[in-house]
Amino acid sequence: MVTQIDRIETDVAPQEFAVFDIGANVRFTVTDTTARVYRKVCEMACFTGFLTGREVAGKMRTGGRGRIIFTGASARLRPLPK
Repeated sequence: MVTQIDRIETDVAPQEFAVFDIGANVRFTVTDTTARVYRKVCEMACFTGFLTGREVAGKMRTGGRGRIIFTGASARLRPLPK
């Protein structure tokens, strides 16, 4: 991820905008979710969001401006067929 952010800065333009959009697509009820699944989803969503925000914010701080948007999948809001 760090390499990709550096490449954007080098090959495209200074980092001024970033969107972090995560979707785990895990289909377990809370009573069926194992601790391992929960930890993996949390790692994927929270930890990678932190890493992205940290790296991009550093680039934006150097440039003196920027916006970061964190969002997630909306699939959980739609009913699933039974």
